[in-house]
Amino acid sequence: MPAFNCDVSMGPVIMSRLSWKNKCDIAGNNLRRLLGEEPIYPAEVEYVSPQPFIIDTHTHCIRPTYASYARFYTPDLKFSPSDWIKFMNLPGLDQIYLMPLESLFDSKITCRESMQWLFEYDQRRFSYLEVFNPNGNAEHVRNFEASLSDPKCVGIKIHPVEHKTNADDERYRVVYELARKFRKPIMSHSWENSSYNPEQYRSHPDKFQKFLSEFRDITFILGHAGGRPSTIESVARMCNEFDNLYVDIAGDYYDNGLIEMLSSNIGTDKILFGSDVNWMDTRCNMAPVITADLNASDILKIFRFNALKVFNK
Repeated sequence: MPAFNCDVSMGPVIMSRLSWKNKCDIAGNNLRRLLGEEPIYPAEVEYVSPQPFIIDTHTHCIRPTYASYARFYTPDLKFSPSDWIKFMNLPGLDQIYLMPLESLFDSKITCRESMQWLFEYDQRRFSYLEVFNPNGNAEHVRNFEASLSDPKCVGIKIHPVEHKTNADDERYRVVYELARKFRKPIMSHSWENSSYNPEQYRSHPDKFQKFLSEFRDITFILGHAGGRPSTIESVARMCNEFDNLYVDIAGDYYDNGLIEMLSSNIGTDKILFGSDVNWMDTRCNMAPVITADLNASDILKIFRFNALKVFNK
């Protein structure tokens, strides 16, 4: 205890365009007023956006005209490409690797197609992972393979829970074979055996053991690093067994000490920065890395250099 990292809540306030007074009021003074106490305004510490350097390897977007695929409101439903760039520049994001939601939920729509409106604006700062749906038809597989030839496709995304197919199902064999053929890393949603969402068992880290044992030459990323602390034993064991296995810290895995726990169990060379934008605020996931008990070299590995290595950039 405390169970969750307080920096997660502070990050979006500190790394914002709000006035210093508004930041101080949100951080504590509004509560002080409710308690009948005097507000406190320390000397201003100005937030200056850094030169963009961070690579966010696990992100989502949705084209404004495809709002029907959004499960709830996300700010990017009204984003133009220039809005995306402004959003990235504020906390110092240099590049983001996107998996458009319409492609995740509909096997007939490729990420390659969904990303064109952003590529027309900026070729360098946006890339994508193409989604493989094991329930897709032959046309889906052909379109998927075509995307793997696209230089803007940096990897493959699978989602056993969303596609209701266990991670060790034989229908995934083809995606490992194509990853080998095209030398692309695979990223998958991973999570614990959840009592509140039973379908999550399909993506428990242990279920990836089968194909990881057979395809040791392909790079694999456990998205969300297993999702919750109950999986850390499996995640650590597997990362130490498989040289080709990495994790990212995307999502709402906000447990206190998570970054230090992962670092001590698997090493900082195995951790990728991810946020799960557009569902999450990237600044929430940045703050625990910035404040973790790590040296600057290890923080830079997580924020940038591990991504360059894993995605062959």
